[in-house]
Amino acid sequence: MQKNNISYTLSPDARSAVYQAIEILESQLGFLIAYSSEEENALTSLGDHKLGFVEQALEVAQNHKHILPSGFNAEEFALDLGLYHQLRTFQRRLKPLLDKLDDSTAAVGSSALQDALTVYGCAKAGVAGESLEQLVAGMKKYFCQPGPDTTEDSEVLPLVSLASADL
Repeated sequence: MQKNNISYTLSPDARSAVYQAIEILESQLGFLIAYSSEEENALTSLGDHKLGFVEQALEVAQNHKHILPSGFNAEEFALDLGLYHQLRTFQRRLKPLLDKLDDSTAAVGSSALQDALTVYGCAKAGVAGESLEQLVAGMKKYFCQPGPDTTEDSEVLPLVSLASADL
């Protein structure tokens, strides 16, 4: 995998502006809810392919209220559909940004891990004759995956190959 091509530092003013923008979104969209996976799977899902059906049903509901059950609220139906359109617009605007945020976070995280593996490999090899045993032992714990047969004194193999660290 190639090393990421992001080399950037967010200024304190830029970070503050991003945090403020997030706070504004959170305050303006405070009504949003979060479902568990089970709850979300239980919903009837409205996608683009069913949107025309829902819009036609709303038109029928607004123009022929006499055919609807007494408890049916056509005004609430219209509000729900209007909010759906607004939220979908926000989703479409935010999704590319969130995808870039995810990919950029993964890229710089991967780069940082590759750099750490290089440092670990050099420290483990004792480059320049320095004894870094305590530091290496502290770093090694992040690669240990103790199993049921492993004791504290057992040698546990690293989970990540140092060969990929470009030593």
